[in-house]
Amino acid sequence: MPLWVFLVAAALLALFLGKTRAGKCIYMGGSNINATWFSGINTHRMVMLVYVISSLLCVLAGLIMMARFNSTRMGYGDTYLLLTVLAIILGGTDPNGGFGRVTGVVLALIALQVLSTGFNLMNISQHVSLAMWGAVLVVVLAFKQLKARFNDHRAVRLSKLAAALNPLTEKKEV
Repeated sequence: MPLWVFLVAAALLALFLGKTRAGKCIYMGGSNINATWFSGINTHRMVMLVYVISSLLCVLAGLIMMARFNSTRMGYGDTYLLLTVLAIILGGTDPNGGFGRVTGVVLALIALQVLSTGFNLMNISQHVSLAMWGAVLVVVLAFKQLKARFNDHRAVRLSKLAAALNPLTEKKEV
C-alpha cells in the first residue's frame, strides 16, 4: 500500500510541476527568486505554496509511518534525512536550485532501495551503510562540481576558438 501511495503522490507532483502555471513558477523561483519576482510572479505566494505542498507530503509520510509502526514519535523520520538528500542529488536536482525532475528522483529512490536491500541481505551494519551513503553523497557532489568547472573551462576555450576563427571579428592589439 505505501508503494502505491508513493507512486500516486509522485505522479500527481510530476503533473503539477510540469503541466501547471504554478509548477513552472516554482521551477523559475528555484532557479532565481529575484528574476522570478521581477517577471511579475508573486514569489511570496509561490514560496508559501511550496511549503504547503511539502507539509502535505510530510503529513502523508507521517500517516504511513504511523500505520506501519503502530506508534508515533517525533524523530521517526530523522534516519531518512541523508537518504532523502542523496536521492534528490542522484535524481539530477541541482542543489543550487531550479532544475530537477520528479522522475529522476523516483528512479534514484528505486536504485537506493535496491542498494539498501542488498546491504540488508549482506548483513551490513546500519552505521556502515549510513557512512556509505554519506560517502556516495560527497563523491556525487564533488563529481558535479568538477563537471561544472570542466564545462565552464570548455565554454571559454570554445568561445576563444570561435573568436579566433571568425574573420569578421576585430583583432585588438594590446
